[in-house]
Amino acid sequence: MKILCFSDWRTQRVSSVLEFIEFYNTTRNYSIDLALYGGDDTLRFKEDWSNIAEKTSLKKVLAVIGNDEDDDARNVLINNCVVDLHKKSYAFEGISFIGLEAMSIGIDGIRYTERKIHEMLRSKLSQIPKDNMKILLTHTPPKNHLDLAIRYGHKHIGSVSISKMLENFDFVICGHVHNQGGRKELFGKTQIVNVASMEEHPGIFAVIDTETREIEIFNEEDVIREKQLRKLKDVSVNRIKKLEELGIHDLSDVTAENKKILMKTNAGERLVNYWIEQAALIKANKMNLNPKQLKKYIGERYILYDVETDLTQKKIFLVGCYCSVNNEEMQFFEKKNERKLFREFSSYCKSFEDIKLVSYSNCKLEKRLFCALATKYKDKEFYQLVQNEIDLGIYIRDLIIGDLPSTHLKDLAAFFGYKSQTNLSGAEVGFMYSDYLIDKVEPNWKKIKKYNHDDVFSLKLVIDKINGK
Repeated sequence: MKILCFSDWRTQRVSSVLEFIEFYNTTRNYSIDLALYGGDDTLRFKEDWSNIAEKTSLKKVLAVIGNDEDDDARNVLINNCVVDLHKKSYAFEGISFIGLEAMSIGIDGIRYTERKIHEMLRSKLSQIPKDNMKILLTHTPPKNHLDLAIRYGHKHIGSVSISKMLENFDFVICGHVHNQGGRKELFGKTQIVNVASMEEHPGIFAVIDTETREIEIFNEEDVIREKQLRKLKDVSVNRIKKLEELGIHDLSDVTAENKKILMKTNAGERLVNYWIEQAALIKANKMNLNPKQLKKYIGERYILYDVETDLTQKKIFLVGCYCSVNNEEMQFFEKKNERKLFREFSSYCKSFEDIKLVSYSNCKLEKRLFCALATKYKDKEFYQLVQNEIDLGIYIRDLIIGDLPSTHLKDLAAFFGYKSQTNLSGAEVGFMYSDYLIDKVEPNWKKIKKYNHDDVFSLKLVIDKINGK
């Protein structure tokens, strides 16, 4: 069985759920059999449950409401194609589903005491066959499992009762803690996945294969990555829809002859000209590199640098860098003494004349963090140095024109042949350090340093490739 799971659909398009099911069914050898929704903003689906259910082979959606809801949300689940799993379990061919709404910790919204949660789970489990595969859909995560919240300070906000009963389940699907969405972990034989989505971010989907016990994670953007138009610079879901409405369906339509039509998407002439050049290169399987423009941005004397932080991206504990002047790699690491780390890194950078700092976050993360620290520690010289840094991620489309896998640094470096030493992600590093700050459990610092090294030398490889090395 293939089960689609998602939760906390705050700002994401409801129609993208239907688009994802179509995308999955047409790009895989299997179809989605069942859809599970983990709660919050359930009312947004009032008119769409039947459409979502119709896209599944079992014509069914299983759901629970979240904590930030009321009886109106429960009433939306009273539908022939929807099962409110909190009220009623569901079974199909040896697989039993039970649900738990609301939260266990909090002031506002619907919540249950830990004692009540324990009683409900025990009662629900007693009513299903012992030999069946058991899947729990719960809005709130288990305590200490994908439940580290950051909105009101770093704390684990999951349910203790669910955590104590994990061994009873094969899969636990949860939401509620938005920053944990898209993460999964294994506890004994129990697979846990958080499918919450963050406001103003692409929605998260998970697809569970009950036969292989594999869990695949997707987001809304995966639906349009398969489309040729997604390869064009600054083309998002909405712009693709606009282009398709105008009769522009693939790269063969992106031509100088259609320039006036392309400009009806509110794109400026410069961007449209870029699309036309990029489309021609992609169709010819070619790529243009621009070393002259790169030299204008970063010169020849530069320090490539990358930071590792806590989950809130406020506290730096590791800075990795590479200096082109002396071909030297350095790492500045302090578990808790951020001031010492700042002093050492700033002194190192200031020891070079006419040096340019170069990062790659596509959001000026390093610049923001070090400008704040330079202000805090009254280092005017370093403040000016950081003010002039270049975030190469913002300009990468000007330096490499063609069919890029993505503009994410790791994807780009892998495209050029870089072999990473770890399979960590930046989010996972943030979680590891935040867990250390809260629970005092030492993470694998060596592995984190390797991840940081990969970031720095991924950027170096991209620069080398643009320069034709």
